Amino acid sequence: MERSEWLLGAPGMRYTLSMSTRAPVLISVLALGLGGCAPVYAPAAFQVAMLEEEGDLHLSGQLGLEGAELHGSGAISDHVAVRAVGQHFWGEDTRYDLCALGLGLYGATGEEVGWRWSLSGEVGLAPAVGTLSTESGGTTRFSGTGLRTAVQLDGGLEVPYGAVGIALRPVVYHFTHDERSDDAGNTATWTLGEAAVVARLGTRPLKVEAQGGLWLPLAGAGNIGVPLPLMLSFGLIYDGRFAPGTGGADR
Repeated sequence: MERSEWLLGAPGMRYTLSMSTRAPVLISVLALGLGGCAPVYAPAAFQVAMLEEEGDLHLSGQLGLEGAELHGSGAISDHVAVRAVGQHFWGEDTRYDLCALGLGLYGATGEEVGWRWSLSGEVGLAPAVGTLSTESGGTTRFSGTGLRTAVQLDGGLEVPYGAVGIALRPVVYHFTHDERSDDAGNTATWTLGEAAVVARLGTRPLKVEAQGGLWLPLAGAGNIGVPLPLMLSFGLIYDGRFAPGTGGADR
């Protein structure tokens, strides 16, 4: 039977939060610092492409609390871009993999210095398997596939030697337990809010990037593990082109 509770956990540490008490307890959990966790869901780093025109290509590799990731985005017109995300999270007896595709709108002002923004949507599948600690001190096994649907709004300022930006993303995550799970046949659906600040340093085509932010459950029911609500990652960015255009490689 599904329960309207929040389950926060790390090995040897479990919290069950009711709807009315989750906010103050989440703040307390943040203060405990980082620890290993076995998530049924792990938030992907934000892909903030900062595209300017048709033919622009943005590629990135990220490594952080949410695992290792590869992102790609290409402008197929002056206002429309396609995007893809691949994520692999690993831990002790835990595995989470996400593959997502998306489509979005983008805009830009200026060339070397200017504002960039985008609004995009993504849909992806995320197989996950692992072991969670329970309130009673035991463990429970989860195994199944998650369907992740996300909408992202981001914007920032790009200058010749770097960029800064902010990104916001609501996510709906629906997890179906398979026959290998202790909750076989059950499902869990969650709505989460995610936000991060992005900073880049370097010149085209290569830059280094750092992201930091929070993600918090907003609504949901079902037995699903949620690790500490922190987002932190570092990556290498490639901004180039896959087709000729007015900007060229000198931008």
